[in-house]
Amino acid sequence: MSKKRSIPFEEAREFIQSQCIGSRKQYTEWHKSNKPKKIPRYPNRAYEEEWQGWNDFLGTDNKFDNTKKSYRPIAEAINWVHKLGLKTEQEWLAYVRDDENIIPKDIPTRPDVVYSDWLSWMHWLGNKPRQKVEAQQQVERESTIFYCIREKQYESEGTNVFTFGIERGGVSALKENWELTSKSFKVIRMFQYDSDQMEFVQNIIEHQTTGFYGSRKIRIAFNINEVLWNISNHLMIAQIR
Repeated sequence: MSKKRSIPFEEAREFIQSQCIGSRKQYTEWHKSNKPKKIPRYPNRAYEEEWQGWNDFLGTDNKFDNTKKSYRPIAEAINWVHKLGLKTEQEWLAYVRDDENIIPKDIPTRPDVVYSDWLSWMHWLGNKPRQKVEAQQQVERESTIFYCIREKQYESEGTNVFTFGIERGGVSALKENWELTSKSFKVIRMFQYDSDQMEFVQNIIEHQTTGFYGSRKIRIAFNINEVLWNISNHLMIAQIR
């Protein structure tokens, strides 16, 4: 796009920074998707005289050549975002720009340019009944996990005490929920949840472990590797970690 069609540099920079674009790559994807008429595709060329770098233009402090950011899967991110009750893209951008709001580092400010399986802002925010239901179904389908962890509060009881359970918000939700309750733990194994197999999984756990003071969830396992190997065979799917 020629310089003649571009808006002034200061105006362009102010607008772009309001869009919470986090990197040069994200800017390229944003420009490709939105095709703004007055914002140049290559601002470093269009504003050569005023140009002071991508960090100055975007309002970031990234080291672009060395920064590779990892984001949580979109279904897990959606599970977190829906709790905010935001209605529009503009409300989302205002929310992520507000320094008083705490946003997990693995939730992207511009999900529309980060996720290849992006659908829409309605889907992301869950602000319409149909989209909210569809998104929640996606969360249930893709983000429910079966986990085995070792809680540090039981370390004094020995190294064979493990907690088994199900988390419907994914790995990130598991960590957030437990951190909120001030419980520290070590992940032993996680699997994608399969409701058809959970009765078999529970039978394996009950037959190969002993309830910790009668608990069905907290168990004593003298050979946890054998237990997890049998569970993996029944689930017949890849382990998450």
